[in-house]
Amino acid sequence: MILGDEPRSTYLEYEWYKRHFMTLIVGLACKDGVVLAADGISAGLAHERGLPFRISLPVSKINLLGDNILWGGAGNSATIQAIETKFEELPEKVKNTPLTDLQNQIKKIVSDCVVIEMPRIRGYDSRDLQIKDIEAEILLVANDVDDPIKILDVNSHGAMFVQKFGCYEIGDADLFAHMALLNYRSNLIWPEPTSKSLSTEQGCLVAYRAVRDAIEANRGYIGPPIDIWTIKNGALPEQLSDIKKAELGEKYVQWKEAEITKLQELL
Repeated sequence: MILGDEPRSTYLEYEWYKRHFMTLIVGLACKDGVVLAADGISAGLAHERGLPFRISLPVSKINLLGDNILWGGAGNSATIQAIETKFEELPEKVKNTPLTDLQNQIKKIVSDCVVIEMPRIRGYDSRDLQIKDIEAEILLVANDVDDPIKILDVNSHGAMFVQKFGCYEIGDADLFAHMALLNYRSNLIWPEPTSKSLSTEQGCLVAYRAVRDAIEANRGYIGPPIDIWTIKNGALPEQLSDIKKAELGEKYVQWKEAEITKLQELL
C-alpha cells in the first residue's frame, strides 16, 4: 500500500499514482473570519498477485496550529506528516504567534522536512528520487485581529504566497475549485470588507460547493467526507458538525437546481 510508508515497486506505478490521486484544500477570508475546507480521502496503491489496484481511506486533512491558525497539506503524505510533527513540537507560545511573524519559520520547516524525508524514502524506493517526488504544499488560514495576513501558501520549493484577503486553493484538484470560486471572489474581502462581503456562514457554503464540485468531477480520485473548519472573530477554531454539513449538502442541491432552472428560463 502506498500511503507514504511502503515501497513503490516501479516508476510506471508511481506515475499512475500521481495522475490518479488528488487532494483539494480551499481557504477563504470572510468579513467575520476565515474558512478552510478539504476533501476527505487518502488514496494509494495496494498489490494483489503482482497487480496494483487503487485503495482509499477516509482521513482528516485539516490541522490546528495554535488557537488562531488552521492548515492543510497536499502532496507526499510522508512529508506532510513530517511537517505536522514539526508543528506539534513548536512551543505553545510560538504556535500562537501571528502568521506575519511565523511565516518564515513555517517556510523553513516545510523546506527542512523535504530534505529530511529524502534519504528516508530513498531507503525503500529504488528510483532516483527527486525533490518533485516528495514535494508538499501547505495552506494556512489565520484570524488574528492584529495580523493582516489571512491566507498563507508555502510549498517545498521555498515559494511562499501571502494573501490578506480573498481565497486560495492548493492540491491536484485546485483548478476545479478555482473555477467554482471564480464567480464569488468579488464577494470576499478585496481588500477590505464591504456590504457584499461573505460571512463565514456563507463562506462555508461556497467552500462546500467548491470541494463538492471537484469531487463530482473527479469521483474516485478525491472524495467525501468534506471537512470544513472556521475561525470567527473572537472565537476559537470550530469544525462543522455532520448535521451542519448535511444542511450545506441540502443547500448545495438547491443551489444547483436553481442554476438549472435559471438556465432553462434563459434558453
